Amino acid sequence: MARTRVGVIGLGIMGSAMAANLVKGGFEVIGYDPVAACRARLKKSGGTAAASALEVARSAELIITALPSTKALAQVAKDIASTANRRHVVIETSTFPIADKESARKVLAKSGGTLLDCPLSGTGGQAVNKDLVVYASGPKAAIKRCLPVFYGFARGHYDLGKFGNGSRMKFAANLLVAIHNVSAAEAVILARKSGINATLGGVIFISNNPKISDVIALNARFEDIVRASFDRGQFDVSADGKEAAIAECIATHRRADGTTVTRLHSDGRVVQVSEHRMRNGGIATIGLDVTQQSQAEEKLRQSEEWFRFTAEAVPCGIIISTLSDGVILYANSAAHRTVGVESGNLQGRRAADFFVNPEDRKQLVESMRSEGEIQGYEFQLRNEANGEAIWIMMGGRVAVFGGEQVILTGFYEITARKEADAERRALQTQLREAQKMEAIGQLTGGIAHDFNNLLTMIMGNLEMLQDRVATDPRALHHVDVALTGATRSAELTQSLLAFARRQPLSPKISNVGACIAESVRLVDRSIGEDIEVKVDCVSEGWQVLVDEAQLSACIINLANNARDAMPRGGTLTISSSNVELGQDYAALHPGVKAGEYVAIEVSDTGTGMAPETVEKAFEPFFTTKEVGQGTGLGLSMVHGFVRQSGGHVKIDSAVGRGTTVRIYLPRATERRVARTSVPGEVAEPAGGNETVLVVEDNDGVRQTVAARLSGL
Repeated sequence: MARTRVGVIGLGIMGSAMAANLVKGGFEVIGYDPVAACRARLKKSGGTAAASALEVARSAELIITALPSTKALAQVAKDIASTANRRHVVIETSTFPIADKESARKVLAKSGGTLLDCPLSGTGGQAVNKDLVVYASGPKAAIKRCLPVFYGFARGHYDLGKFGNGSRMKFAANLLVAIHNVSAAEAVILARKSGINATLGGVIFISNNPKISDVIALNARFEDIVRASFDRGQFDVSADGKEAAIAECIATHRRADGTTVTRLHSDGRVVQVSEHRMRNGGIATIGLDVTQQSQAEEKLRQSEEWFRFTAEAVPCGIIISTLSDGVILYANSAAHRTVGVESGNLQGRRAADFFVNPEDRKQLVESMRSEGEIQGYEFQLRNEANGEAIWIMMGGRVAVFGGEQVILTGFYEITARKEADAERRALQTQLREAQKMEAIGQLTGGIAHDFNNLLTMIMGNLEMLQDRVATDPRALHHVDVALTGATRSAELTQSLLAFARRQPLSPKISNVGACIAESVRLVDRSIGEDIEVKVDCVSEGWQVLVDEAQLSACIINLANNARDAMPRGGTLTISSSNVELGQDYAALHPGVKAGEYVAIEVSDTGTGMAPETVEKAFEPFFTTKEVGQGTGLGLSMVHGFVRQSGGHVKIDSAVGRGTTVRIYLPRATERRVARTSVPGEVAEPAGGNETVLVVEDNDGVRQTVAARLSGL
């Protein structure tokens, strides 16, 4: 025997449950739903999934519709009518206004088909358990034809006659559903306009839906109606709580004081009910289906909860503030921690209060107004807990919240990164400076070496010429002037060699304090009376391995520079101390090794130097003095000598705050004893017929030296 084919259009909770029960009952089910998951669920239960409602209409004559909207009902009616199958019977189970169902019925009737108004009593759970009741209304022949289908997914049915009575019965059964919450006076007026004569014990149900104009008065006892509703499982109440819920409904009804009560139906609908005493003694029970509102509120609550969960979970700070005046509306925990404020205390504060630079806030707002968003914006905020300025990177955009423009920002602290970047830049600068000085030193040393050879030839020949013109005063004068210039040039050459770390040194174990004392004695006369000289040397100073003469020259050079920087007088301080430079210090200063050092400081209270001047201070021939007052080789010589001695030198200076030059010389680990000369007789050199071998790769120098020796 062939199985009856039934179509199901709309495979939501109710549609899927009905289709599954029909399959279990031996029906051949073909169904359609625009949602792929619903179609897959039908196939899993044993049904056939169609590609469209039209395909269902072409395949089945008996069709159940469980649609989400009246718009969907109208479209499905057109699709079914387009097949022009006069045997079509559509079992419309949705709870829609009668007028919309009537429109669909007329569309179907034009093609010879029939539409039954068959809303269902029951929930999704009851649908799964085949525990539904069908409120059928329409042509009796069509209802009779559909009875096997009804009992394939429901436990019973009511034949309510005229089309539309099914929906009326559904509305009557759902006592408190689809009713707007109006005042008792409005309920009485609507009741009178509808011709209802309310009496004591009567219940008035008024729908606020303009498409539903039916007003029903039931003269049954209110308690019986309520109990019947609970018995049918209309309300979501456990068996243990049913009697208490019924009693509460009856008590609320008897009070009729306008109190609004929210009730949850078993099918998931949420209803707000209020009951009012009428003038004639009757009671108006007015309800409002707030399911959509409740669902929207629940979604909003979940959305807000999800936002807060997400905002609290992320490590970056999130702040929502008004665009106009920067009042903080929301801030997550990370934002509170970042700015050092206790949790919950940022709301209501002004964001501008935390900006270190007010212009940063102004620029942020201007960018937001013009661009609508900003990314990668870096600025400083003040941490209230410790008062420190911290660096922030922020991104944000403008949004509308509560009708007001707000700034939604996300930010995180980048202070450590900023400090690391600054440290890296400083290291790169120091490395470039060291490489530059090394390159200049190599170039200078090469030039000075060649120039020294030339000066040797010049001075040697001038000295020999000096002997030959001794009897000619004018010629001798010219030779003396030339020798003076050559000698000065030789001194400059020695300074260049010192900078290039190529000068010959005679290092020995030395006491820095003694060297400083001797240097101060030498410069004390040239310093001037308006400059106070202070000496502060550590009493147990470590010894260093150094050329004392060159160290003294360095100290004198630095003292003279300090004097020139204090034209109006001041204080010159020369001190020494024992220091230990750690690995961190060495890492920040290329070429410096960690260890024990003797530090020599020469400080003045003079004019100081700008940062760009400090950067160039050690370069050869760089000077801030007027032309003719300096060679620009003093600090270069100091730098070269200190580096050649295994130490390093630093300058700290600021305009108007003076200058401090620090020389760090490594502590001597050797126990050398300085040689002392013993007075005695000096033996006369023997001979006079020896041969002297002159070894020199420069021809001119070799010839000059040989000539000088030959003339002795």
